[in-house]
Amino acid sequence: EIKQILSSDITETGVTVGTVVTHAEFGEGKIVYIDKVQQVIRVSFDIGEKTFVIPDCFNMGFLKRK
Repeated sequence: EIKQILSSDITETGVTVGTVVTHAEFGEGKIVYIDKVQQVIRVSFDIGEKTFVIPDCFNMGFLKRK
């Protein structure tokens, strides 16, 4: 089954550019980019920038809002 992710799903996560998040391996980071069409966010960590699928990265526990 394929679930269509709507831009409202992204909005419901409550994150915006500048939101601080934490990742188990990468530590604390800040969202620097949100692409509602591709359903991805880019987070800047001390080790560099990483891209995550949204809202899955929050629903599956990879990222948590600080």
